[in-house]
Parts: sequence; C-alpha cells; structure tokens
Amino acid sequence: MGGPTPAWGPADVARSVGVFVASGLLEIGGGYLVWEAVRGGARGSPGWWAVPGSLLLVLYGFAPTLQPQFTDFARVYAAYGGVFVALSYLFGVCEPLLRPSSPSFRLDAGDWIGGTMALAGCALAFFWPRDGGGAGGGDLPDAA
Repeated sequence: MGGPTPAWGPADVARSVGVFVASGLLEIGGGYLVWEAVRGGARGSPGWWAVPGSLLLVLYGFAPTLQPQFTDFARVYAAYGGVFVALSYLFGVCEPLLRPSSPSFRLDAGDWIGGTMALAGCALAFFWPRDGGGAGGGDLPDAA
C-alpha cells in the first residue's frame, strides 16, 4: 500500500469493530455447528447441522473484505485473532444458555488476562497510526 494511511475516524472504527464481530459470529457459529454435527451426536445434534455451519464458514471468508479500504490482509487477520479469542470465551460462557445440556464453562484468571492481552495487543497493532504501512513504513527507526 502506498502513501500515508488515513487517520481512523469514529465511523471507520465502528465499521471495523462491527465487521470483526460479524466475522467472529460467522466463524464461531459455523464452527460450532460443524463441531456439533461431527462430535455432538451423544447430545442429539443432527448431522445436517454441518450444512448451515459450512455455509456460515464460507460467508466468514468474505466478511473481512468489508473492512475499510486502507486496511490490509495481514493486519486484518492478525487483529481478528484477538477478537476471535474474546468471542470464543464469550460463546463458551453463553453456550449453556443456548443449549442447557452443554457443560458449564467458567473463565479463570488465565482466560481473563490472556483474553485482555490478546484484545489490547490486536487493537494496538490494528489501529496504530501509520505513515506508509507495511515493513519499513517509517514508524520506528531502522536498526543500524
């Protein structure tokens, strides 16, 4: 990407966060349906759940392309990692509400600390102001 990266405005941040959340819901929802279709037979999960699960995963593949035009693939997918961690934990906590037969999931200190670090690190990397992006973008002095 050439030239300076535009400053992140409130609308850009809101759009980006919304796309990250939508991507996470598609990936986790699709992955969960496939997981249950393959491994959830003892809980009565039907095998056909793999079909809508797979469709959600295909849609997930397109969702990140809705990020603002001045973002690039590497940073979008790297930052999404932190969002995925947080949404995975949230799903684990909420799953028994969706399906009472599911075992209870409780976050421990390692989950809270690790999830917070993942989100903070990814937000820092994704929203950091850049003057040219990519390697050698001029953000840090070159090593001598």
